[in-house]
Parts: sequence; C-alpha cells; structure tokens
Amino acid sequence: MNSIAIIAASGIGKRMQLKDGLSKQLLEIGGFPVIWHTLRAFERASSVSSVYIATKSENIELLKEMAASAGFSKVKAVIEGGRERQDSVNNCIKAVEREIRST
Repeated sequence: MNSIAIIAASGIGKRMQLKDGLSKQLLEIGGFPVIWHTLRAFERASSVSSVYIATKSENIELLKEMAASAGFSKVKAVIEGGRERQDSVNNCIKAVEREIRST
C-alpha cells in the first residue's frame, strides 16, 4: 500500500529567531536546503507514492522549481499554508481530495 506524505513547511521559525524573514526550511545543510533533504527522503521511500507541500506563498514557486530541477517526481502539489500548522495540513488534505476526485 502506498502512502501520501504531507509536508507542513509554512512555519516562520520563531523559536530559531531567524533574521530577514528566512524560512527555516530554506536553511542549508551540506549545501542543500533542509526541505530538499526531506523531499529526497520521500522520493527514495518506496512506500510513499506522492508528496504535498504547504508553504508560505512567497516560497511556492521556489519549491516547485526546486522539486522539478531535482527530479522529485512524487511532488504533486505545492500549496499555500495556513495561519497555523493544522490549517496547512488541512489545505494539503483538501488538495489530496481534489486530486483523488479528478482521477
């Protein structure tokens, strides 16, 4: 059975006290953003069939481009997150439901 991964990546990292509005998901480890490592792990996971990402509106295109250029074919949607984590997850669930209905 395959699973769908939902990545809630809309946070602003308040506890990390990042400057200049940098998203913690875009901090680099080993030359790649944290979110890249997460996507790569799901791309390699045979039990995961698709990935949905909720992020800040200003990061949507960046994450779409990152996924495409890295060949992360399991990324099905990058959507705007919500005010709270549960809102972001709910937005992804709605996107999954739309995808299921359209197939």
